[in-house]
Amino acid sequence: MEEFAETVASSRIRHRLFEALSSSKKVFRRFKDVLEDYPDERDRYYKFLRKYCEGQIIEWLKEKEIEITLKSFDTGQPKKYNKYGRMKHERLAQRFLRRNKRTVQR
Repeated sequence: MEEFAETVASSRIRHRLFEALSSSKKVFRRFKDVLEDYPDERDRYYKFLRKYCEGQIIEWLKEKEIEITLKSFDTGQPKKYNKYGRMKHERLAQRFLRRNKRTVQR
């Protein structure tokens, strides 16, 4: 989170993020609360986090000498929803949970 905060162009937002990180309690919650006020930075944070996590996973797989094949799920095309407003993977997840007798909380 500190790495992301350093990349924020606005000094005001950056200052608020570092204040949230320096608090002793609920650091993650406070950091995300600050980002809620700035939707563009929030979206940028989640993209940053995804790339960071992907990089860590790839690095770990290489250390373990596991061959990987990357397939991008982000095609850049609009997501297609069914008539109920759900995407296909959501329907599959719902079906899996029903078969395993688990409840889905929304």
